[in-house]
Amino acid sequence: MRLSRPVGIVILVGLGAAGAAAQRLGVGVTGGMPLTAPLTAEPPAFHADRSRWTAGPSLDVGLAGGFSLRLEALYRRFGYRYEAPESAGPAGEIVRPSVRRWEFPLLIRYQPGRGRLRPFLSAGVCLNRIAGASELRDGPAELRHRQALGYVLGGGLEIGSGRVRLAPELRYTHWGDRNFGVRDTALRSNLDQLDLLASFRITLW
Repeated sequence: MRLSRPVGIVILVGLGAAGAAAQRLGVGVTGGMPLTAPLTAEPPAFHADRSRWTAGPSLDVGLAGGFSLRLEALYRRFGYRYEAPESAGPAGEIVRPSVRRWEFPLLIRYQPGRGRLRPFLSAGVCLNRIAGASELRDGPAELRHRQALGYVLGGGLEIGSGRVRLAPELRYTHWGDRNFGVRDTALRSNLDQLDLLASFRITLW
């Protein structure tokens, strides 16, 4: 599912409205590791590498009633190996594309209560974008969509007091379309993604 112009407009309007109603503004970083692989590959032609980490900056806009809006820009790197069969090219030819992908979650978070330990739930949308792939100048032949839109659910526990907070989180993303391949092909993106993340936030005001 690619990002349409109306969806982009809704996101920008929502950010503007949230900024106007902001009661708190915070900046930070989010990072962690994936619990699921971004690609499914079927040998002997394809072999997938696991993505080992993801990280990027975050912006938090506090709203009334325990709600807040979070925007993140998470960088993720993964790859795969393609071994050409004898009928398709020189025997033993191996290509190892390394894929660079950005993910932009826009989340509404609900966090009731006060204190040093505060559970929270989050939900929203996420846009990913394939920024490039090494080894191949024009991108991998298996690349189907450079961007896809997904839906996000998460939950965790915020720890700390004052302006500094740490929040471990388990987050699930379901992508509406694949960056690589289609269903049942030898190399394809997984539509379901599970990440274990931790965010560090400093409240500016």
